[in-house]
Amino acid sequence: EKKQIFRAFGAIDVIIEPKMVTLEWIASPCNDMFADAVLSAVLQAESLESPNYLPPPSKVDKMHFKECLIELLQDMFGEESVPKIFQGDKIYVTVDGKKANIDLSELKVTCVEDDTFQQIVQTAVSKLHQTLVPVKGSL
Repeated sequence: EKKQIFRAFGAIDVIIEPKMVTLEWIASPCNDMFADAVLSAVLQAESLESPNYLPPPSKVDKMHFKECLIELLQDMFGEESVPKIFQGDKIYVTVDGKKANIDLSELKVTCVEDDTFQQIVQTAVSKLHQTLVPVKGSL
């Protein structure tokens, strides 16, 4: 019997075995919220019927993702927190003197001043990407 283990949200261990899924995490308000989300996804996936077909993956416009991300970050942190002009795959957001650097090619956020701010921005980037990019698509 093969067992698969992966980590969700950097905090929840999801252990998949035949006919059983186990979630493990260290209790905290944030981790509990993540575990609730993972549990909801597992239960919803279990209740879905397998589709007869999968639609072909559509190509996602990289520029559209960037524009949506900038708009999302401006809505979250204010228009002054995100530069109006950026080039390439790197942008940043600054709040209260803390700068989070976003690498769009890797979908990775770094902020040396504040881990919580980094996690908030990382979650926003990841969730937006999951929303805009088809299951098998990539930017």
